[in-house]
Amino acid sequence: MADEDVLKLLNYESYYALTKMTVPQDAMVILNQFENEQLIQQRDDQSWDILNLGALAFGRNLEDTDTLGRKPARIVRYSGSGRWHQSEEEELKAGYASGFAEIMDCVRRLTPKNETFNGGFRKQESRFPDVPVRELIANALIHQDFTARGVGPMIEIFDDRMEVLNPGAPLIDARLFITAPPKSRNEALSKLLRRLGICEEQGIGWDRIVQEIELLQLPAPRIEVIHDSTRITLYAARPLSTMSPSERVEAIYQHACLQYVNGTTVTNASIRKRFGIHQRNSAKASRFLADALTAGVIVTADSNGGRKFKKYLPYWAQDSTDQNMTAQSDA
Repeated sequence: MADEDVLKLLNYESYYALTKMTVPQDAMVILNQFENEQLIQQRDDQSWDILNLGALAFGRNLEDTDTLGRKPARIVRYSGSGRWHQSEEEELKAGYASGFAEIMDCVRRLTPKNETFNGGFRKQESRFPDVPVRELIANALIHQDFTARGVGPMIEIFDDRMEVLNPGAPLIDARLFITAPPKSRNEALSKLLRRLGICEEQGIGWDRIVQEIELLQLPAPRIEVIHDSTRITLYAARPLSTMSPSERVEAIYQHACLQYVNGTTVTNASIRKRFGIHQRNSAKASRFLADALTAGVIVTADSNGGRKFKKYLPYWAQDSTDQNMTAQSDA
């Protein structure tokens, strides 16, 4: 491939914009920079090959590459909560680094809004918080299985939820997303997009997602592994009274994982804060904790104190806590 063909197929302008550098006037400087980034590779005859990383990150059109032709991000908006009324669809064909801002702009445009009034002024706010949406989409792009043919990342937007699907089962247990050491099947792409500020530092994305959701007291995101694909569902706000027992249990489990990561435990007070329960209704928080204990997603951290003062851990943390106590005793 000739020099000019590489520059025609790769959005080098966006590379320099994202790295906050001035675009060189000399084409060879750009090509050498891209070769150093392992985006392209020069042949013995001085022509060039665009590597998969280069096409994925900065391709002007992923359909120009045979192996990546089905990998553009697809965004579908439905009217209502079912898939029978599709109102709009977009397929964004640019590489994930150069096209990420366009993907996010499209998602924001298609996301339903809530209207609020403040001081006589009308304000529209997205029904789904921006930080979790950004992290979930970035994760879907980065962690997909590129060997899966005929399918790519898809974002489906409903009135009451957003579903983000990426090809490939997760490399770690989905129940441990918040706490497990990170693994990536596409480390080169992940490293590049982190450096460009498109995704979070490795391993803290899910912490941010759950923390933001808890601050807004939203239902917990749902994680599903379906036919070697991973689907994450983000829900719009709704009253606590409409959440099912299983949804409350899942929210408590994710809360327990986040508390553990932050070096603390679950308490009646933390559950009241998570769900927006008034202190005088602490018995309700106790009932929710009892349901989570029965479901086996949390365990008591100690046997002291009454119901209001008990502390709880995620179910998998008890073994590590016991091991630490045994090690300290042996020492």
